[in-house]
Amino acid sequence: ANIGVSMEHEVTIIIFGEATRLAYKGYAETVHSLDRLPLDRLMRDFLDNGGKILICLPCIKSRKVDTSMLIDGVEATTGTVVNDAFLEADKVIGW
Repeated sequence: ANIGVSMEHEVTIIIFGEATRLAYKGYAETVHSLDRLPLDRLMRDFLDNGGKILICLPCIKSRKVDTSMLIDGVEATTGTVVNDAFLEADKVIGW
């Protein structure tokens, strides 16, 4: 994702389910890449360089997480917005 934004592509990451934990304040700093870079730094670089992170609002609500508990810049959203993002995208990669 960071490479994509560095190449000036419009990149949006959408987080669902248990993966929503990655966007909780304080959690991403405990997760490291293979290079030992903390995930929170990678996410901050991504957001600072124009990337967009959407998080499933029903997913966080079901886990009793308030949007104030999310990393700054992460946007909670609904399925309608996610579907629109998929339909408007040139490419969609999922895993």
